[in-house]
Amino acid sequence: MVVETFEDPLLRALLVAWIVDFLLGVLAAFKLGAFDPGMLARTLRDDAVVKIVPVVVLVAGAQAGGELLPDVPLSALAYSAASLALVGFVASIRSSLTELGVSGPLKGVEDRS
Repeated sequence: MVVETFEDPLLRALLVAWIVDFLLGVLAAFKLGAFDPGMLARTLRDDAVVKIVPVVVLVAGAQAGGELLPDVPLSALAYSAASLALVGFVASIRSSLTELGVSGPLKGVEDRS
């Protein structure tokens, strides 16, 4: 069950995005001279525990065939939550790239945050 949970493509994308976001965030903090070791614990709490763990639980429940309501599969909620978290990580990656001075294909894209 656990192995099958992590074989889900959206969950894998979410985990990869989180790792890239984490690494780029650390690099950006070093570049800006704003690195704080406490940031690592806050990041693990705010990202891993608050965003990743609930999605993993929802995906596992969806794979077990759970339903939120009659005729509403738990997978609908799981994939919605994963998609929202993924969008947040991608936005954070974009912000970190901007702080690192990498504009590339993002040049000319407005920041609406």
